[in-house]
Amino acid sequence: GELFGGPFTFNSVGDGTPDMIPAGSITRANTNGANMQWVVTDDQGYILGLPPMPSAVNFDTPGAGTCLIWNLAFEGTITGAEVGLNANNIQGCFSLSNPIEVIRNNASGCNANGGELFGGPFTFSSVGDGTPDMIPAGSITLANSQGMNTQWLVTDDQGNILGLPPMPSAVDFDPQGVGICFIWHLAYDGPVTGVEVGMNANNIQGCFSLSNSIMVTREGTTTPPPATGGIVINEINSNNRFELTNTGNTSVDISSYYICNRPNYVELVNLALECGGDLILDPGEIITLVSTFNISEADGELALYIDSQFGNSNSIIDYVEWGSTGHGRSGVAVAAGIWSTGDFVPAFPNDMSIEYDGNGDASSDWSVDAYTPCMSNLTTPDPENGANSIALSVAVFPNPTADLLNIDFESYRDANATVEILNSTSQQVYRTNVDMEAVGSLSMDISDYQSGIYYIRVRTRTQTSIETFVKF
Repeated sequence: GELFGGPFTFNSVGDGTPDMIPAGSITRANTNGANMQWVVTDDQGYILGLPPMPSAVNFDTPGAGTCLIWNLAFEGTITGAEVGLNANNIQGCFSLSNPIEVIRNNASGCNANGGELFGGPFTFSSVGDGTPDMIPAGSITLANSQGMNTQWLVTDDQGNILGLPPMPSAVDFDPQGVGICFIWHLAYDGPVTGVEVGMNANNIQGCFSLSNSIMVTREGTTTPPPATGGIVINEINSNNRFELTNTGNTSVDISSYYICNRPNYVELVNLALECGGDLILDPGEIITLVSTFNISEADGELALYIDSQFGNSNSIIDYVEWGSTGHGRSGVAVAAGIWSTGDFVPAFPNDMSIEYDGNGDASSDWSVDAYTPCMSNLTTPDPENGANSIALSVAVFPNPTADLLNIDFESYRDANATVEILNSTSQQVYRTNVDMEAVGSLSMDISDYQSGIYYIRVRTRTQTSIETFVKF
């Protein structure tokens, strides 16, 4: 048949107010066929909807773009008249009318449209076995996209960008490990910011539009590289120092490695050594490097890379973030299987540090300690005294407490110690020197302390212990 009416233009799509063609604005004539169906396609012929009538369609939600309304007449059985397929591929005894054009413009003046994706969801049940897990070419179709520039995105379930492939079928999901990710299509006009691996897609800015997403579920058993094998970040201090150690069995030249606190990237060979011999780390060796970028105790991240491929999950070998989650390279670390989405170490006092316990990839493997450059951490073997050396152990009770606080010295190598109490802003409120062997414990009245969190720091010549208590 023939359609009369239109064309139609909506200049405020995406504002939440329905944009609909009034009933009766499109009429048809000279139709012939046992069956009739209204069809809405994009300007490439991909079917976006099969409404009962044109006036039932709300054009506000698809975003900016151009679509076409058709009348389909057919007899008997036809194929291809489905949302997501192209109307040019309908087969059977059918006929399409002329189209009526509908132009959709955004109220903001930005008319980019990421389009609509059809296909999936997809599930791979054996990721990590070394066999590529890839979406077949053509399994995802795109319709109704509009923009000067386009880009495919792969994100995790928090929106962190994991990859920017040329097409979905180019992605191998096997090495990414177990998890869920999403495929999106991005269209944009002019410059945009935030379209980078490691950034969050929720923070993209500019004239852009994202399509709906297609979910990819990755199942299977993966074994990430052991946290105790190789070079790891061992200690982080807010005076812009960080410590690395070799927990492996062979010497490693780390001069070409990079340390990252996005957007800062520095090759280790360009950093000064505060202590330690050189950048060839022998098994068990510890070095402390002076960062050229600021390390804040309140919030930050450190990522260790074997090369400058900062968006590559195969290049990142260690990671920690503190103060909050979702930093610039958190998504890459999650994809590498060395960090968990949403995990982070709490912020630490500004005259102290956070130390790694030598095993695992979680925030619980980090603890607050005094800054001890090139010294073993409290939970790792002491290279000077051997793995069986006595650890400094302190018990604090009752906790929480309103008035009386007891400190028991349970084990130690050196009896002479300095005992300090620091408030939550790292100000010293108490200090004394004790012979732990002679006194065994300390009791003190803290009833005049303000309510809050406090740190007890016990230090000997070679050891430090940090405990926390709450005054209420």
